[in-house]
Amino acid sequence: MEYVSFANFKAEEMVMAKGKVQMVVGRIQQTASSNDGLEKVEIIESVVGEDGNSAKVKTKLLFKNGKDKTDTVNVVKDDGKWKITLK
Repeated sequence: MEYVSFANFKAEEMVMAKGKVQMVVGRIQQTASSNDGLEKVEIIESVVGEDGNSAKVKTKLLFKNGKDKTDTVNVVKDDGKWKITLK
C-alpha cells in the first residue's frame, strides 16, 4: 500500500480506506488473471494540477491475451512521491 496516499484520512476512516484499496487490488488481479495476465502499463497522458501537488494520469493496461483497458487515476504528492489518492 506504499503507492496509495492515506494522508487526508482521519483515523476512523483508515480501516474503510484500506478495505477499499484491498477490494480494488482484488478486482485488478481478477481482471488481469481473466486476461492471461498483465503485459504492461502505459501512461497515455498526465495533467498536473495548478497546485503542482495533484495530477490526473490516463493509463492503458495491456493484457497478455491482446486486450487492453484504459483508465484515469488521480494522484497526489505525498512526502515528495506521487501516490494514488482515493479522495
